[in-house]
Amino acid sequence: MVLLCCSLFIINSKYLSIILFLRPTTTTTLSSCEKDRCIDKFDRHSWTDKCCLLKNNKYQHIYCKKNISRFDHSKLQIVNMTVSMFDAKTMVELPYSESSEIKYNFQDVLLYNLAVGCTDLQFMHEKHPNFSVFPTFPIRFAGSGAWERFPRTTPGLNIDGERYMELLAPLPVPKSRKDTVSVFASAKVCGLHDKKTGALCEFETLIKDKDGKDLVKLINGEFYRGIKKLGDIGPFPSYGKTYSESVPPPKRMPDMNVRLEIPNNAAHIYRLSGDYLPHHIDPAAAKLVGYDRVILHGLCTLGRVTSALLTTLCSNQVNRFKRVKMRFSAPVYMGEQLNIQIWYDGPGRVIFQVVPRERNEICVSHAYFEFKVDAKM
Repeated sequence: MVLLCCSLFIINSKYLSIILFLRPTTTTTLSSCEKDRCIDKFDRHSWTDKCCLLKNNKYQHIYCKKNISRFDHSKLQIVNMTVSMFDAKTMVELPYSESSEIKYNFQDVLLYNLAVGCTDLQFMHEKHPNFSVFPTFPIRFAGSGAWERFPRTTPGLNIDGERYMELLAPLPVPKSRKDTVSVFASAKVCGLHDKKTGALCEFETLIKDKDGKDLVKLINGEFYRGIKKLGDIGPFPSYGKTYSESVPPPKRMPDMNVRLEIPNNAAHIYRLSGDYLPHHIDPAAAKLVGYDRVILHGLCTLGRVTSALLTTLCSNQVNRFKRVKMRFSAPVYMGEQLNIQIWYDGPGRVIFQVVPRERNEICVSHAYFEFKVDAKM
């Protein structure tokens, strides 16, 4: 039996318990599935079975073999071993993916608008003269075309770390109940960073309309956590740029507080928009990946908070929305009452953070919202 040494790390809060397992110092027997992989037991992660197909994946060249030296505790000496290493430089230098067509209709728009807490008829009635797609609707398309460049882990172990969205032009609206709208997304990995307790992978995505006009720019930072059942998390050379930005609030009392209530069925509704990860609905699945109960989707939190900001600061005028950025610092749970603390930071810009009223913990931090001061601008 191979012995492993482990250490416990806490990231941001007690709800994200990260277990770091050192690599075994002797070779273990590989299963038939693992033998078919281009990666082995010494990889940065032990991937799920569906990643066995990576052998035939066109991106398999982002993995390479490397000779390293490691202290063998059983022999009390330095030993040489060959491991598979993750080539961050090769991944980041890959060009934007081919454009992926994304189609949506009235039902998709209405369901998303409802899921993020919209109540204004311009978002909920398709025959309203100003019927609109809520600005954060395309946030779900981040990384489209580039996800396969980074093998996926067990659902729940790769989590949203940080999101940025900039609306460059209004999103097209379906013209009738039978109409379908198409937009086109292309993406790339712009940075891959070793955070010692996991990997931060940042994607940059551009969304265009059918005529090639830029509509949306998205940045998403995905954090890949280390858990015993996934095996080792080891070091790799970081590469690329990061959009992660520290935005601390001013050292004064908030200029405004907005109360936001999370319904008990918030996750039940939001998952119908396409995010069916089990830890948002199944308590057993949530516990498997380190949570004591099911958590709200990070993108649902983003949508609901942005909806509250647009209502409060822009009277729900979609054409005043410019950009939003936020970091997910702790989970949000169903039934919670959130307090959005807002600080003015110049014309058309606020810094904010979100704190659950029932617990003294910041769940959204390093966040800002920018908007047009005058809707005619």
